[in-house]
Amino acid sequence: MVDLGNYKKWNGSDITPGADLSGAELPDVDLSNATLRSADLSDAWLADANLSGADLSRANLSGADLEGANLSGALLADANLEGVCLAGAHSRRGEFTGADLNSADLTNAYLLETYMQGANFSDADLTNASLRSVKLVEADLTNADLIGADLTDATITDADLTDADVTNTNFLDVDITRVSISNEHVDWPDLKRLGAIQSADRDD
Repeated sequence: MVDLGNYKKWNGSDITPGADLSGAELPDVDLSNATLRSADLSDAWLADANLSGADLSRANLSGADLEGANLSGALLADANLEGVCLAGAHSRRGEFTGADLNSADLTNAYLLETYMQGANFSDADLTNASLRSVKLVEADLTNADLIGADLTDATITDADLTDADVTNTNFLDVDITRVSISNEHVDWPDLKRLGAIQSADRDD
């Protein structure tokens, strides 16, 4: 693993808050606990990077490749993750509050006990993602692909799942309250009958 530490440079740019690392090719890099608030990492190649504990709040990661990256404990509040690749990425107790993940690829991602309040997952692909115990309060999941995703013990409150595809999604012990759902992919009565939902208000 490439270890740049918190005070190294990439192409002359300090790896510090506000750094310009757009287009950087840093696969397998170790940026654990780095402070990269408001940094520009758009279109960066960070596959298998260690970003655990990193502060990436308000950072621009649009179009970046973070396949297989470790984001456990990372702070991505209000980050721009539009079109990012997080396929197979791992995060336990990370924070994506207010993050924009429109059209992101999160297939087979592991986002466990992660806070996602107000996050935008519209048009995102979460096929077979593990989302156990996540907090999706006020999240936008319109037209998201949740086929085969595991939402066991998740909290989904005041969220928008309009046109989301939840075919074979695991809703075991999920608490869904005041959600907007209106599409052919959701068999709402079956979910309630199975006891998958503790409390639910359906808004069509």
